[in-house]
Amino acid sequence: MQLWDMGVHSYAVSNAPATFQQDMDLVLSSLTWHLHDVDKVFERLHDANMFMKPSKCFMCKERLPFLGHIVSNDSVSPDPNKTKALDKVEANYGVTELEFLSKAHVNVDTMS
Repeated sequence: MQLWDMGVHSYAVSNAPATFQQDMDLVLSSLTWHLHDVDKVFERLHDANMFMKPSKCFMCKERLPFLGHIVSNDSVSPDPNKTKALDKVEANYGVTELEFLSKAHVNVDTMS
């Protein structure tokens, strides 16, 4: 089970996280209801004479690219196509560079 959380809760409601989780469980409860809702969206788009570009639509996928990440049922991971340049970078640090980094980044973990 995946827990969902919204970034801002309205009016300091004490049970807002539980209410939001209950709503997400209801919305994401079954594929049948989801397809029913998607069908309604398609009907409204058609009625408004609006169209979607098929090359930008992903339907019934287990994994899909989104904002430089690969989103799946179980995880969110970086898109390998976006991290190729980082994989090619060589770390050529000498002793003096590492000494400088250790002095420049003193207690960085406690600053945040």
